[in-house]
Amino acid sequence: MDEMIKQLASTFVFPAVIAFVMFGLGLSLKKEDIFAVAQKPIPFFIGLGGQLVFLPIVAYTAALVLPVPMSILLGLILVSLCPGGSTSNAIIFSIGGNVALSVLLTIASSLVTLFSIPLLLAFAIDYFGLEAGNIAVPAAYIFKSLLMMTAIPVAIGMIVGVKMPNLAEKAIPSLKKLSLILILMIIALSVYNAREFVSEEISTIIVSAGFLSVSVVLGSYILSRLFIPDINNRLTIAVEVGVQNTPIAIFLGSSVLGMPELSIVAIAYGVFNYGLIALLIKFSGRRTNKPAIDRQK
Repeated sequence: MDEMIKQLASTFVFPAVIAFVMFGLGLSLKKEDIFAVAQKPIPFFIGLGGQLVFLPIVAYTAALVLPVPMSILLGLILVSLCPGGSTSNAIIFSIGGNVALSVLLTIASSLVTLFSIPLLLAFAIDYFGLEAGNIAVPAAYIFKSLLMMTAIPVAIGMIVGVKMPNLAEKAIPSLKKLSLILILMIIALSVYNAREFVSEEISTIIVSAGFLSVSVVLGSYILSRLFIPDINNRLTIAVEVGVQNTPIAIFLGSSVLGMPELSIVAIAYGVFNYGLIALLIKFSGRRTNKPAIDRQK
């Protein structure tokens, strides 16, 4: 029974949920959003650099200094390589951050990681020792899977949004709620599939994920303070860099590498991040809940 649940989850449920969430992300993007960010692109490039360069560097450093089992080490690296997700867009919307910047960063990082995830994951597995040397990284399969689950659904969503804007506007609120429910569902499935690992390594998982989360969220916010005067864009970058796409990490860990325990690290990382970001919002002086589409002044 357990094997059947794992097979159904990895083969059908995880990919379908990711594709659905990314379709909703593409549906929510408008041409005006792209133009607004393009006019003042510095926050965009800082955020993208934080996602694609800063976060993996922090994760690799954590993997070098933390005395943790190989599965947790690979889990830290895996979550750092995944792009931002729609959860970050929802957080930005709720706190009145720069939604356009958030959505574009998520889409851009999703496209880049089509190529970067297979390469950097293979490098990590090779670099961190012989114990992980028997883990195969099917680069072509990862690229194809991410293409089908991220880039294509986003493109379809954008096309539908342009062709049927009224329908898209009405559908977006329901899609966001359903996306959250589906993400929680696959998180629950992942915890169930790796329940033995959770019971054995819970304290190590908490310490490792917490260390990475604190380093990334605070580091990205401090980095953004050096270059960006606007508090809304600072928070947007901190959220986008910190909040990773947990469903993609779950899919890669469980379905591609055949190691459900890697997914648990991503889930624990996400839990820490939500708490840290809530504290960051509270103490940063940003307290309004009014959505902001373009605040790059």
